[in-house]
Amino acid sequence: MPTLTFSVCRPFFDGFANVVSEAVAMGGIPVACSEFAGSNEIITDGKNGYVFSEVEPIKISEAIINAYKIGIGDFSDSVCSDEEVFDKYIDLCSKPFNESISDSALPNRRCSAFDSHPPP
Repeated sequence: MPTLTFSVCRPFFDGFANVVSEAVAMGGIPVACSEFAGSNEIITDGKNGYVFSEVEPIKISEAIINAYKIGIGDFSDSVCSDEEVFDKYIDLCSKPFNESISDSALPNRRCSAFDSHPPP
């Protein structure tokens, strides 16, 4: 049973605060999260937390009160499994390469270093 009833993530900038996904997926803890944290993408207002757009005391306190009202629950469907994360990572890594270079644009090239020293 979690000992927290809500969590707050209020950075001015954060690529992805892991604390948000950990609270939501592992503890079922609702989160009040700044829109400036990349992890706000897993927050659905009213379901597993609230996202606030202004980092000022009144907006943060409103988000905290609303997150607290949600209560602890099963929010595991808000985040991806390890396998889904890996698959999405591979897709994202290969997307720029696949979009910028087509098969017809790639000539059949070999590394010239192998001309005088073939691989074993």
